[in-house]
Amino acid sequence: MEGRKTGSPEFRFRVGRWDCTSCGRKGIWGPANKCNSCGNPKDSDEDQNEYLPRDALYYNEEQINQMSTGKADWICDHCGSMVDSDKSECDNCVAPKSDNRAEVIYFSDEEKIPHGEQEENSTHYGADDSGEKGEEEFGRWSGVGFGKDFIQEGFSTRYTSIFDRLTLIVPDKYSKVLLYGSIGLVAICFILGLVWLFSSYEITMTAEKFSWKREIVIERYNTVRESDWSVPSGGREISTSEEIHHYDQVFDHYESRTKQVEYQSGTTTETYRCGTTKRGDGTYEDNYCTRSIPVYSTRTESYQEPVYRDELVYKTKYAYDIERWQYHNTLVESGSNKNPDWPKFSPQDKLRESSRRGYYSVMFRDINGKTDIIDFTQTEWEKLERGKTYLVKYNRLGVFLGLKEQ
Repeated sequence: MEGRKTGSPEFRFRVGRWDCTSCGRKGIWGPANKCNSCGNPKDSDEDQNEYLPRDALYYNEEQINQMSTGKADWICDHCGSMVDSDKSECDNCVAPKSDNRAEVIYFSDEEKIPHGEQEENSTHYGADDSGEKGEEEFGRWSGVGFGKDFIQEGFSTRYTSIFDRLTLIVPDKYSKVLLYGSIGLVAICFILGLVWLFSSYEITMTAEKFSWKREIVIERYNTVRESDWSVPSGGREISTSEEIHHYDQVFDHYESRTKQVEYQSGTTTETYRCGTTKRGDGTYEDNYCTRSIPVYSTRTESYQEPVYRDELVYKTKYAYDIERWQYHNTLVESGSNKNPDWPKFSPQDKLRESSRRGYYSVMFRDINGKTDIIDFTQTEWEKLERGKTYLVKYNRLGVFLGLKEQ
């Protein structure tokens, strides 16, 4: 009997489950009045512990009433499809109903069990002489569609728990292991990559060549011509002119426009699920309520939009001469010794020193002949000695991190 994954006012019934407190069987078909594993009847505690699975399917009233009669469907022995009890052949493969069929248990006063299993120690369908389920028969029961749809529809047999363990839980379990394992592997590789990237290594190198360069930037006091809307202090006005300073937005006229306006044109009634009622027979019924919601439409409306024009605004602009300090040149002094000196400069009329800059470097060589020129501050540079061996530290990108005497 086919259910639906989503409910509606027509398909508003769902079937609950309960757990047997005697044998521990889980997820027993809610309306069943006894456990189909140990046969113990459903007691008041189990009735109170009845629950509604999150993935329970929805049925209409006719389907629920048909289930309540206790009439059982049957499983096709050939293809595993579920067939209505009042049919003598399979809808899927047209195979006839056989005596070896498995009955799907709904609920009634007497719980049905797979055909031929009437007493303890009798031969079960898919069992050998010892009463254990044979591998060949079990394989046939766990294939050809007997199980997943069977369980999702809410039916139960003695083989449901076995199928649930081996056909449903195991694949989901391993799929989650595979998913989480893949995420974990990517995370580990990412972390290891970061560790490697930010790790460092040291190389033994010898300081061979010292270099330095010092610069003095010189500025000159020059007369320059500039223009602005006013003359700054110290400036000497040369000329004036009327130029565009900015634009003002001035109203000009109105233009007709149209626009779409949304408005409430009425109301309609909405049906929604407003609760769930436990019916007392292992089934649940969703309650549906109605409410009014507004209905909106759009219409075209006309309006007048103001149009503005740009109006020029002129102001007086001044050209003037003024004295400014400007870059003149750079004096440079360099050498390959440990005695750096600054370029010679004496302040003169209209010349001044603007800034000083110093650059200090050392060329290192490792035992393989590979060289690297590293820049230092003056203080660090002065502490190093030519011909001395140092442990030079780099990161994985080859960036110098520091050094220490070996």
